[in-house]
Amino acid sequence: MKLIFPSYNKSMDAKTYERPREKIIATSVTTLNDSELLQAILGSGIQGSSVHVIARRIVKLLRTNKTFPSYETLCAIDGVGPAKASTIVAAYELARRHTQTSLRSHTNQQIQLGTIYCEFLSTAGHCIDERWYPVQLAAQLWVKNVLSTSLNNHATAICIRDGEAHTGSLAKLEVLERRQRLAIACDAIGIRIVKYEWTGDSELSHIV
Repeated sequence: MKLIFPSYNKSMDAKTYERPREKIIATSVTTLNDSELLQAILGSGIQGSSVHVIARRIVKLLRTNKTFPSYETLCAIDGVGPAKASTIVAAYELARRHTQTSLRSHTNQQIQLGTIYCEFLSTAGHCIDERWYPVQLAAQLWVKNVLSTSLNNHATAICIRDGEAHTGSLAKLEVLERRQRLAIACDAIGIRIVKYEWTGDSELSHIV
């Protein structure tokens, strides 16, 4: 008997940018929260547990242990078998090897042209998280992702280093739009902008 499967209809599914892997393509990997990153790594769930549910269970473990997960602790999570546990620990080990040097000096990050570096701070002023966003990201979407990361990490303050490479009037307007949108949004939810730095123009080198 020949099995006939229904054709894939994108309109029947979630919007492209709401699905982790497609969201990476549409925006940037830095715009994904922890659960979405895990969903992108896992790919799919199992019968009885969707990938969303499994990812939330793993995020809960990560936030409880505050350290890289081991193969054994991952396998103990309902819905995570040997294959998924191996995939996750391999991703963590690869990240650890290639980011070890940069993580030692996060407070001394230099502005990288073409990216916007965001440092998320705790009440005590310690770095909780850091993200790099492409400058091509629309200002409204960028602000949305910065606020989402701030709230997810319970950050109370942020530092921004804008790597807009151009220095003309249009670039200045784009930087000012990002800064203004961010300032309004942060003020509304009580997050303090410690520093907004852009080296493209001496007049805007330090906007607070």
